[in-house]
Amino acid sequence: MMTATIVPSKYAALKDHVERTIEARTWGRVHRLHVVVDDERVRVHGFTTSYYIKQLTIQAVLEAVSPAPNYRIDVDVDVVAYDLPVRAHPVPARDVYEGS
Repeated sequence: MMTATIVPSKYAALKDHVERTIEARTWGRVHRLHVVVDDERVRVHGFTTSYYIKQLTIQAVLEAVSPAPNYRIDVDVDVVAYDLPVRAHPVPARDVYEGS
């Protein structure tokens, strides 16, 4: 009887390292993070709520891949705004300075 063995991709270690570095640098604020590594590219996909976290993601990928500068890096992290609850009655505006 033959048994199947799972052979990890030769890029699995780099993929895991990039994912861990992004998670650490962004405090886990990149949602649905997906990293793909092949012969010439590192592709990062995900969603976040601020451009600052997207910038930290780019810096984390550059840091993780820095020993191998021959990779092309594609970062596709979308910045989305979550819907905030709408107030039933708007709060009336007040003047900051009320003269005497």
